[in-house]
Amino acid sequence: MELLHTLGIDPQVILTNIISFLLLVWLMGKYMVGPISEVLRQRREDIDEGYRKITDETARLAQSQADLDKRLTEIETEARSKIQEAAAQGAQLREEMLTAARAQADQVKERGIADIERERDKALASIRENVAGLVVQASEKVLQQSISAEKHHDLIQQTIGQMENLKN
Repeated sequence: MELLHTLGIDPQVILTNIISFLLLVWLMGKYMVGPISEVLRQRREDIDEGYRKITDETARLAQSQADLDKRLTEIETEARSKIQEAAAQGAQLREEMLTAARAQADQVKERGIADIERERDKALASIRENVAGLVVQASEKVLQQSISAEKHHDLIQQTIGQMENLKN
């Protein structure tokens, strides 16, 4: 202790300073470090909770994206299927229309052919009538000039007889 006196150090002051320092450390620990530690602990929990929420949200978004991709693929497949179905229906309708048009064209053609045949038959009948009339007229002129009245009377009688025989 003499050494402390020689150096001008009072042991009571050192003891008081040590007690004051320990008291200060204890007070700081109780009123400053504890609340600050609690705030830091709460902040760490908030950050951890934020990371968990972000992780959960990321997983949920990834699942939503996968669901959307799956649905989009289904929609595209369905659209392709409907397009192919519509194309098939269009081809079938086109074929039906072509068949109907061909049938109608065949009917028109057949009617036209029938009309032409009827007109031809009418024309032939008319020509036969005209030719028969001309032959009769020509025959009458020829027969009147070369047949006598007596011969003419005999031909008429023969014709009438032949007609009577045909009736029986």
